[in-house]
Amino acid sequence: MKEVIFQKPWRYEYKRSGYLDIASGLGGVSIKPNFFNLEAFEIPEVLWLVDDIWLSGILEYLGVGIWASNSILLPQNSTSSNLEPLFNLKFGGHGRSSANKHGVKYFQEKYQIWK
Repeated sequence: MKEVIFQKPWRYEYKRSGYLDIASGLGGVSIKPNFFNLEAFEIPEVLWLVDDIWLSGILEYLGVGIWASNSILLPQNSTSSNLEPLFNLKFGGHGRSSANKHGVKYFQEKYQIWK
């Protein structure tokens, strides 16, 4: 059996707090229900794989800023991260990178954001 080499995705530690374009939910994202409209629940098939892009695009479209704090500690890696990491998942012919690009293009065309 071939050994699978695992590489954990980057973890972000912010030097200073501020607004971002993309909410990376590596350590979780805090939201309020009124941040979203009903359109937020009509996720195109490929984009359910890239929730960071989907949620960030909806927030951008609705004018809700994404704030990152430099005082939040990110969780440590665990052995369960090696089992079935989401970033390795492929769906509809798209891996993580391809689905991210598809998502950005979707928001550029449909909502004229992220030009």
